[in-house]
Amino acid sequence: MMPSNLKSQILLSLVLAELLTISQFAIAGEKGYLALPVSADSKAGRLIFQKNNCSQCHTASTNGGCLGPLLAGIGGRRSKEFILNRITAGQAEEREFAALYGQAELMPHPRLPRKQSSLVVSYLMTLPKPKGGFTVKPHAVSGGPLNTAALADQPNAQSIAAGKKLFYTAGCMSCHSIGKVGGQFAVELDDVGIRKGRQYIADRVNGAEMLTLGSNDEYNQRGTSMPPSNLNPAQVKSVTDFLMSVSAKK
Repeated sequence: MMPSNLKSQILLSLVLAELLTISQFAIAGEKGYLALPVSADSKAGRLIFQKNNCSQCHTASTNGGCLGPLLAGIGGRRSKEFILNRITAGQAEEREFAALYGQAELMPHPRLPRKQSSLVVSYLMTLPKPKGGFTVKPHAVSGGPLNTAALADQPNAQSIAAGKKLFYTAGCMSCHSIGKVGGQFAVELDDVGIRKGRQYIADRVNGAEMLTLGSNDEYNQRGTSMPPSNLNPAQVKSVTDFLMSVSAKK
């Protein structure tokens, strides 16, 4: 049998490897990317972006919402085709999006006429990555014990729906993706329930944070793109139920 201390060392190595992968992914996704120069189309697209209040959900530079993926440097992470199919109103685009990316959208995105969406994409392609890059503070095991009795309760539709809502409102999609839709700064969560299990997920829901850095690491020089979540045990259970339900659909 394997000695217990060796088992502990192997387990620690695997956990550290996963955390390092999350931190390094953000760097790899942006390497060498240069935004396109500003043009007449991109200026028009910026006005459409502003008119439709896209910054309520997305951060384009250091200011904006955290409900959707970060848009600074998006051209280095997503193709024009992906974005057009995601935001264009039209049956052809919706079918193409579903065909290319595998499943129905968990959170349907507002869509614009093709002429407007093309201009918005032109604007997005001009967004550079932040000067100081990105820093992702990975999920770590929560400090306090969770309500294990509540965690053991069987998931129900109400809890799963609440967890889905929390997953978006807490900014999880800034870093994570489901069904290839969402952020690209951390691991995909499609089958996280199968890979890791309920307790692993619940222990790590809180604590992660993503920052866009300026010239230094002071708070007045950086923008928080995904704030650290501070969910209570019941909310942690709901998010866990939601992520387990996504895995169950695979």
